[in-house]
Amino acid sequence: MSGYYQCDENRIEPGSGFCIYLGLECSYVNKNDALWVHPALDIGASVSELWAIGCNDTVNLRSLGASGASFLCSNFFQLDGSMNWRDLASSFYVTHAVRKDNTIWTWGDDAGICWGALGNNSSAVPRYSTPIQVITGTNWLCVSGHAYTFAALKTDNTLFTWGYNGYLQLGDGSTVTARSSPVQVAGSACWTKVCVGCISVLGMRLDGSLWSWGLGNDGQLGNPSFGNACTPVQVCGMSSDVREIHAGTYSNYAIKNIRDREIANMRES
Repeated sequence: MSGYYQCDENRIEPGSGFCIYLGLECSYVNKNDALWVHPALDIGASVSELWAIGCNDTVNLRSLGASGASFLCSNFFQLDGSMNWRDLASSFYVTHAVRKDNTIWTWGDDAGICWGALGNNSSAVPRYSTPIQVITGTNWLCVSGHAYTFAALKTDNTLFTWGYNGYLQLGDGSTVTARSSPVQVAGSACWTKVCVGCISVLGMRLDGSLWSWGLGNDGQLGNPSFGNACTPVQVCGMSSDVREIHAGTYSNYAIKNIRDREIANMRES
């Protein structure tokens, strides 16, 4: 692996009865479940295809994003002919994906519940059988979602959420049941990562601190009072060095750069 350095791993996002795979061209090499790339290669020109597998029948509301007749597919097939995908989040019947031009594309159905998961700024619940640009803007970086709640980070480090807010997951300070278009999470432009869980959301800031909001009755917000939060609150003991985050159902997780801090302490001593 001479000349290669480690970068973000391939992503496989689980949905409801299906999953979606973001493929990468052969200039990338998988080794020991990590993704490596050679600096001499033009990363910006890499090809990122979108592949899908599973159920696309009318019951599952075209959740694979493939138009035409209903079908079940047990082999991955390329979804959409473009080759410029960057990130995606799929949950239940809705999928949002970010392209390399920093636009968000959407497909699926809100299951007739009108909880705003499509982000189409409408009380109507259309069915998008193929990727369509519903959420406007050309500065989206990444997206995360669970059930009917989604969050997306912009290139200016602002964070937006939309969809179901029954557990205060939108983090905008409101207690409305749902929002059908993106609303900014309370706080300044300071976010670098976000992960939406079942009843809570984790966000990482530029300073490496970890923040959470949503339902906290099981302690998943990292708040000793076990209280809920409709705006971000800092997780106790996580003021710096956070590297990765994952929000689950009744528990949340984070990886810290302990080694980096130890090296810094050694240099100071």
